[in-house]
Amino acid sequence: MALSDAGVEPDILQVTGRHPSSQLIAGGIFDRYLEEIDFEASTALAERWFPLGRRVPIVLDPHIAFGAPIIAGTNIRTDVVALYAAGNPVPAVARAFELEPSRLQAAIDFETQLASAA
Repeated sequence: MALSDAGVEPDILQVTGRHPSSQLIAGGIFDRYLEEIDFEASTALAERWFPLGRRVPIVLDPHIAFGAPIIAGTNIRTDVVALYAAGNPVPAVARAFELEPSRLQAAIDFETQLASAA
């Protein structure tokens, strides 16, 4: 039995010519990350990023709150609601911000993950 890489595309290719270069071409390794980004139709530039994927209602949009993480579909920053939720019951904070408790919890979880990564 022999191993073969025939038909397998590498995730990253280094492109070189006559002169060494540092140019890399990314393959499938970045595909899932591209699904987290909205691109502006006319410029094809990145417009909005869902850092935990589209199933989690947290988005970074440079047009809202200077790109700070917000709850998708609102202008509410995740750090603000997490701060309120730290000293108040989640249902009360959800009512005060007119949010579904699950969306508020997503913001709290995001801020918790962010703090633990620092």
